[in-house]
Amino acid sequence: MMEYTDIGTLKYLYLDEIEITNGTDADSFLIEATAKLLQQTGGRNWLPVIVKELSEDRYEGNISKTAER
Repeated sequence: MMEYTDIGTLKYLYLDEIEITNGTDADSFLIEATAKLLQQTGGRNWLPVIVKELSEDRYEGNISKTAER
């Protein structure tokens, strides 16, 4: 499990390691437009998400269903 020193640190997680609970209330067009801009500018394929560690290599977070594509 997570140590208290891990709170607030940046972790690189794959979507299949995150159990998606409630999606975001952001409009899907905002998420799609952001993804399109990242692709056009050669941006990185990452999304900052606050997650809760459930167990080792298992996390829970709120991610838009659009982001899963």
